[in-house]
Amino acid sequence: MAYLEEVGVKNEELALEAAIRSTKLWPTLAIMMADDVTEGYAFLGSNLILDHIIHGRIRVRNYVFDEKELEKFKTFIEADINAGFEFRKSLAEVDITLGRSKFRIALDIPPASRGSLDIRNLSAISKLSLPRLIKLGSISEEEASTILKSIELGLPILIFGRTGVGKTTLANALLACLPKELRLISVEEVREIEDLSIYGMHHSPYEVSGKFDFIRFLLHRNPDVVFLGEILTKEAAEAFQLAHSSGLRVIATTHARGFAELVEKWESFGQELPRDTLAIFMMDKRVVEMRRWNDGWHPVDMNLDYLDFLRRLEGADTNEEVVRRKEASGES
Repeated sequence: MAYLEEVGVKNEELALEAAIRSTKLWPTLAIMMADDVTEGYAFLGSNLILDHIIHGRIRVRNYVFDEKELEKFKTFIEADINAGFEFRKSLAEVDITLGRSKFRIALDIPPASRGSLDIRNLSAISKLSLPRLIKLGSISEEEASTILKSIELGLPILIFGRTGVGKTTLANALLACLPKELRLISVEEVREIEDLSIYGMHHSPYEVSGKFDFIRFLLHRNPDVVFLGEILTKEAAEAFQLAHSSGLRVIATTHARGFAELVEKWESFGQELPRDTLAIFMMDKRVVEMRRWNDGWHPVDMNLDYLDFLRRLEGADTNEEVVRRKEASGES
């Protein structure tokens, strides 16, 4: 905004609209910038479908992702030297920042595919705080309290489910609720959680592909909490185990269709789940069940120690407001 004022522009919204209209991304990104829209996707020849925090799935009937729209996005992505398409690669991704919003655009082009567009609003995660997730029914107060207590006790946390069920969103909301004095390090191949240092927390985010050696390096930095992002490989599972066995509080996400499949996944990596791991199974943007691993799955006894803390945060719909409330109440 300071730059806009410097060049004599006083209306930030008008300037942003003009910027979008000057690209090939109008009107799609203008639609995606609507409040509480988290993702938009479409197949070639179909309407754009939006995922909305409050209203769920919305079909935009006056927008069709046709050949003309596909070519617009294809041209935009090919202009990025780090993206583009190849003979054997029909899918490409690019990140773009517009004003205070950040998007990840993925385009899959024919003939290797039927043609599709997916746009994730990476900025929306900041508006999905733990109090708001509770209000939306994504997680109960009791479940949230139990997870926060498990983190305090140093028990490993593993949030799992299929793609797009809200795993990273929940992890991000939990991290924003941690005491401000804790040193947090996040390790992701592509960063999706917020940089919580902008709210004054001690957070160092890293984007790396080789997690195991990097975790060994990070141990010398003496962090209190490590967030590992998606565990997709044996190396990442080893990093999860190493972080926990080194005495760090560790939180991670992974893909699995159920508790049995989660164990099978770890066994395929030649690993065992750490004892007392709290596994949180998510479906349809909500926590379905939690179990504790101890040579088999066991029910979780709810711990209510954090209920008062969570109730003091009621109404804090953004993670920025959560951190501000913690500071005001002396719980930062």
